[in-house]
Amino acid sequence: LFCLVPAILVHRNLAQIRLTNGATISQFAADLAVNLPPKNGVIVSDDPRRLWLMQDHLARTGRSGDFILVCSQWLPAPQYHEYLKQRYPEWVSPAKPKQTKKIEDLELVGLMQQLAKDHELVYLHGTFGYYLEVFGDEILGLIHRLTPLSSSQIIAPPPTKEVIARNELFWAGAKDGVIKTLLPITNPPEPGRRLSLADKFFKAIRLKPVRNPYFFLLGSYYSRALVAWGVELQKAGEYEMAANYFELAHQLNPDNAVADVNLNFNQKHRAGQSVAVET
Repeated sequence: LFCLVPAILVHRNLAQIRLTNGATISQFAADLAVNLPPKNGVIVSDDPRRLWLMQDHLARTGRSGDFILVCSQWLPAPQYHEYLKQRYPEWVSPAKPKQTKKIEDLELVGLMQQLAKDHELVYLHGTFGYYLEVFGDEILGLIHRLTPLSSSQIIAPPPTKEVIARNELFWAGAKDGVIKTLLPITNPPEPGRRLSLADKFFKAIRLKPVRNPYFFLLGSYYSRALVAWGVELQKAGEYEMAANYFELAHQLNPDNAVADVNLNFNQKHRAGQSVAVET
């Protein structure tokens, strides 16, 4: 036991430590940043983890001063605006001095509209809610660019050929990069595959396979982005291309029910079947 237990721990954990500390998470941050504007942008995220990864990447690449980073979850708190004002002197807070009452949603919409006059707004992921009542959502790789809608627009138009080509180029690179690394980990193994000697031993002593939480989280991030882009392709009438993205999204995150629902609809639509809308 004195020799066996350390050997088992090293065998099970060393590979996971190398994965976690490897280049994949840094590459995800680089993929987030690849379609950012050159400078003078406001980067918004509902997820602080993505925001911290972006902040680290911008610091490493010497671009920290080019952007304002905002966590939308914290925007209703006046104290957060005090922090943003200290960090970014140009920040205009809707909160009054010494205000403790939370900032209303309508004021936050007005804040975003004010920011859009002098800055380019980007979300680090797809979102929903009141911002999209006044902004169109244009997908560029992993990020979403918010562009003000005109008074005559209710929803944004489908993606142009130029936007489709730009996104196809991004995903082609991602498939040969991070996604190629993630798929063997996030995609469940074949049920009938032959177990290695180590796998048989771990199964015999009832040790379950190790799931790297960081890689499954990254898999879910890319999976969600793939579904969002697949939906945009369907809006543009590109159903065949969209199906490939939904299938890849399922492989990266088998628990992504939205990918399965969209793929099911896509297959029926391409087969000429009418699909009823269920409320």
